[in-house]
Amino acid sequence: GIESSYRLAKQSLAFTSSQDAGLRLVMFVVSLLLQNSWRYLHWRYVAAPRRGGRRLWQWSFTEFCEMVLRAAWTALGVRRTVPANQPLDDRFFR
Repeated sequence: GIESSYRLAKQSLAFTSSQDAGLRLVMFVVSLLLQNSWRYLHWRYVAAPRRGGRRLWQWSFTEFCEMVLRAAWTALGVRRTVPANQPLDDRFFR
């Protein structure tokens, strides 16, 4: 259990070159919160109840992290692409 927790934490940990221990600790805590929320959602909504326990369907942790990242991009209004061969509209000049 402990080894898999660290493996999952490495998949969601933000990379930084900062030497600030507080910042690195905050990033590690956020990765653990992501991990625990994925486990809770996986158990509560994805796993099918059956006799003898729940059947866990495939829903990888990296897929969950990508979903959270896409939701954050949508909430923050991040544009990932620039339309080519079109005039710039007012969204680019805020």
